[in-house]
Amino acid sequence: MGRRLSETEIQARLPVWDAIADLYLDNVVDARVIDSIARTLAASPFSVDELEAIYRYEVAPVVHGNLKTTAGEWAGWGHEWLREHMVPHVARSGRFSRWWADTRPGRWWMTADTRDDWQRVMRSVVDKRARGETAAAPAS
Repeated sequence: MGRRLSETEIQARLPVWDAIADLYLDNVVDARVIDSIARTLAASPFSVDELEAIYRYEVAPVVHGNLKTTAGEWAGWGHEWLREHMVPHVARSGRFSRWWADTRPGRWWMTADTRDDWQRVMRSVVDKRARGETAAAPAS
């Protein structure tokens, strides 16, 4: 079964969820977007492995469908929407949902549209942390 997140965990995750979810907006993901996401993630308290888990098991299952629709969300999700959808998802996620996310078809279904950009983001996160650039991204 999933787990209930504390308010502190939710507050730490909200900017991370928001940044990662930007990969799933119906917009072009250019170098500016990659840098903005990477700055937010680099400033977060989560390790690279934890960020990968948040991408694969928390964000992707909730928002991946946006890129599979004709007219997907493009303006942004917002913290309220993310909180409303991510918190219950994490609470009810169990072995099956993790198993599905780990299978080749599950990974492909939820992350094929964002995987290359995600890898660019994570390379940038590692570089930023190595250089000590861990200040949060300014609001856009």
